[in-house]
Amino acid sequence: LDRMRGMDVFLDNIGAVSMYSVRKGLADAGAEGANRIALFKQLLDSETLVVTANTSTLYAYTYTDLAKDGPTVIDIPPGMLGFLNDAWQRFVGDMGVTGPDKGQGGKYLVVPPGYTGDIPDGYFLLKPSTNRNFLFLRGSIAKGLEPAVENITSKLKVYPLKDAASPAATGFVNMSNKPFNTVFPSNFNYFEILNKVVQEEPI
Repeated sequence: LDRMRGMDVFLDNIGAVSMYSVRKGLADAGAEGANRIALFKQLLDSETLVVTANTSTLYAYTYTDLAKDGPTVIDIPPGMLGFLNDAWQRFVGDMGVTGPDKGQGGKYLVVPPGYTGDIPDGYFLLKPSTNRNFLFLRGSIAKGLEPAVENITSKLKVYPLKDAASPAATGFVNMSNKPFNTVFPSNFNYFEILNKVVQEEPI
């Protein structure tokens, strides 16, 4: 029974442990904080271990920290394709071509769980159940990699709503050709990570 229950816990919570492992891997590689975007400017190669990623897509990743930053603005450029997932890898909302901005770009407002404050006009609202949420964006390279990178670095902005009048600059950390790991472990460390997630975020 203990073995069976351990296997159930492992299989039922891969999403949460995977999201934590991605966040930790990005932070260890220098992209820690919501306004520090992990961007693969020269695309991916086998140096970087990322689940389901490919070598022909321009990726941009970051994580919100709503407990620290409060409601957070994600201002995305035109032509993006992406989504926001919560800390348990549950879907929160589409962004970009399949989202409410229809690929035209726009400002999304991500509010903490249980938020009861004012919601200003002009934002697409996202209401996750957790404070840490994974932003996943793809940029089209149909017209070339350099203009796609420029589109992201010049227009993607992430900042706390409270700083909207004068937000700090969004930084971009080039993750291409960096040897780091975002894949979750398959040993006892898996359960130690899951324990951390359970303590940090509601289920």
